[in-house]
Amino acid sequence: MPLDNGKVMIPWPLAERLLSFDLAAPTLRLTISMLHQLDLAGVCGPGSPRVCPVTWASCADLRERVGPKGSNSAREIRNAAAALSTSGLVDQIALLHNATKLQWQFSEVVWEAMRVRDTSNYVLIDLEELGQFRSQFQISVYMNATKRRRSKAPEFFVPYDSRVSEEANIRRLTKALMSVAKVLDWVCFTALELQESSPEPEHFKVRIIHSAARWRYHAYLLFKRPKAVWKVDRSGITKFDPKVVCDERADLVQADDMGLDHQVVDPV
Repeated sequence: MPLDNGKVMIPWPLAERLLSFDLAAPTLRLTISMLHQLDLAGVCGPGSPRVCPVTWASCADLRERVGPKGSNSAREIRNAAAALSTSGLVDQIALLHNATKLQWQFSEVVWEAMRVRDTSNYVLIDLEELGQFRSQFQISVYMNATKRRRSKAPEFFVPYDSRVSEEANIRRLTKALMSVAKVLDWVCFTALELQESSPEPEHFKVRIIHSAARWRYHAYLLFKRPKAVWKVDRSGITKFDPKVVCDERADLVQADDMGLDHQVVDPV
């Protein structure tokens, strides 16, 4: 069995597919642990079978990798198995030996993505980090953030949910960003950008500051039609008027510590 480095590489299209199902956080975490089990079983890679092999693992092991650690309850495993059985992500799934073992076979679409992975477009998930997020939305923000970890100018968009209030959108995102900032020790800047055709919310743009980022001067503070800008880090959330946020940049981030004195190409 291959050594367990506590990480799993998931092709980004598959990661987006997992997020699109709006699975409960324990189910989503367990699914990622199940993908990790494929690597531990050594069934992926060149020469792998065309059909996904039936796989099993201890429920305790699957849960211990992604939390909650030390739990003896089978409720979350049962709920996850029930949700996955109707998701199309597995062809079969069953709890065995008095709910102490989980046996499953991933569907063709999951197996085709995992067995020979595209190394040009993926997210590398640290299971220890993953286990610290308690909502599907937090996991989505974490996966989007960590996918851009190696980018020189890391940024991504978060859709605006028109079904709830602006305050609810802001509260949900900034709370998720704080959870990510605490786990990864990053600084995040986000802005609610307005539509070009009308002064209505379009989406949030999130930009990430860490020691390997190489933003051009204070480009991380420049947004298109921002209604407001927030700085989020492990210590809290600060809101800025976009007209003055650039004037405050010296107080926001220590350039020498964060590597912001390096020039890079425009953000991608």
